[in-house]
Amino acid sequence: MAEDGFNPPDRTEYSPVTQNTSEESINGNGFVESDVALISRNKKPPQFSNLQKYGTLLVLFAINMLNYMDRFTIVGVLAAVKSEFQIDNKRAGLLQTAFMISYMCLSPLVGYMGDRYNRKVIILLGTLFWVFAVFFSSFISGPQNFWWFVATRCLVGIGEASYSCIAPTIITDMFEPERRNNAVSFFVVAIPVGSGVGFIAGSQVFASRWEWSLRATPPLGLLCVLLLWIIMPRNIPRGSSDGIMNEKDTGYAEDLKYLMRNRSWCRITAGFIGVSFSIGALSYWFPQFIASAYVLRGDIPPCVTSDCEYSDIMFKFGLITTISGLGGVAIGLFSSNKLKSIPDRPKTGDAEICGIGQFVLGFFTFVALISCLKSKDLTWFCGFTALIGGCVNWALMVNMTMETCVPKRRATANALQMFLGHALGDAISPALIGFMADGLTEAQGFTADNEPFLLGYKALQYSMLMCPLMSLFGGAMFLWTGLSMVKDREDVERYIRAGGDESALMSGETSRTSSSNDSHNSASIIRRR
Repeated sequence: MAEDGFNPPDRTEYSPVTQNTSEESINGNGFVESDVALISRNKKPPQFSNLQKYGTLLVLFAINMLNYMDRFTIVGVLAAVKSEFQIDNKRAGLLQTAFMISYMCLSPLVGYMGDRYNRKVIILLGTLFWVFAVFFSSFISGPQNFWWFVATRCLVGIGEASYSCIAPTIITDMFEPERRNNAVSFFVVAIPVGSGVGFIAGSQVFASRWEWSLRATPPLGLLCVLLLWIIMPRNIPRGSSDGIMNEKDTGYAEDLKYLMRNRSWCRITAGFIGVSFSIGALSYWFPQFIASAYVLRGDIPPCVTSDCEYSDIMFKFGLITTISGLGGVAIGLFSSNKLKSIPDRPKTGDAEICGIGQFVLGFFTFVALISCLKSKDLTWFCGFTALIGGCVNWALMVNMTMETCVPKRRATANALQMFLGHALGDAISPALIGFMADGLTEAQGFTADNEPFLLGYKALQYSMLMCPLMSLFGGAMFLWTGLSMVKDREDVERYIRAGGDESALMSGETSRTSSSNDSHNSASIIRRR
């Protein structure tokens, strides 16, 4: 009954798998691995069939892709939406803001539920809610109903949050550690692919009939719900792929304290803020920035109305987003596996790759911004390379979070990370850059007919320089993560070997504190001598 609805799951029927029966002490309280062998009932974790594992992964990928298609299709048909509801740019921006606010605010709650209740039920209900919210929003029309349309976009965010916060933890629990990185990488490929397809579909296929852009994904979403209900196992014990299934629930305050003490999680989250800020702003403003450069070069006529659309630019941007996303995730996965295969090398490769990727994003974004008037080809090349660097980290960031957090807190860790990353990243970066650009334009003024376009271009150019700066910040945070990753991963492994015993985590902190104190005392003795 517990797993059929939203009642706390009964974990007493599960027992940890004995990982090691050596006499090596785990903590200072005398709890050794042989004690775990006596406690363990030697009940093996559930064995999922290949159909269950890879079928679930494929359906989760499809849902993730549909979510991002819907999110960016609305950008591709924004001109038609503005015309339908007779709104200006500020109100048009509310559509994305409303979605992000509801998405962010619900993420922590979904993370809490994902660590305690049946995740299959949550995902099925959330995806079903998303399908109907998107579908019914397509029937709202007319200026008088604009705020109802905004409300439906809020509902879309609620539905998507209930899915995206939990899916990575399910993949983590279904795939063994050695295959987990590949599975997560495949799952996150849906982000750039769905975004790119959404750009292209919105600007090329549904440009004149915006409502049909919102009716294309719901039928496919319903099919995914049906397939997930059939294929996905009814119960996926948390930590099952790590050999631990009897974790005791803790209070939400304890979960938050754990995350705040987890240095790797804090630094990965800070790095994600840099990624989200840069990618979010570039996705929103880069096509318009290129269009303004084309106007100044005389390649396209100037935009003198509020409903301008440059479908060719949107198509190119969608295409490079898709290709760069595939390339970035593939490069990140290949590099990660290569570094992990090097003997005796510290397992910090994922953090280093993410850091380098962010530096690539920052450098080539800067070059694209300063070269846009001089060379179109160089600008597109730099934009493409920058997006590759930005997409390198998507899978690795999720994998690092899962590896450095204990199984029973992974959904909370992922959800809170998404909340902070979006709240301080792509939820504010488009608006912040827009306000800065407007402020710079108003402060300068103009006297000649052609100067408004030049001033608008320059103002947007200077404002978008925040993107490479935030990319550098994110890269530095990822590199900093490498300094704590090994110890935090060891804490998780110690916790798993102890069968989910919280004292194993405390012993890790105690040993690090003791080592630090010993080093400090040794240094003091040397100085006295």
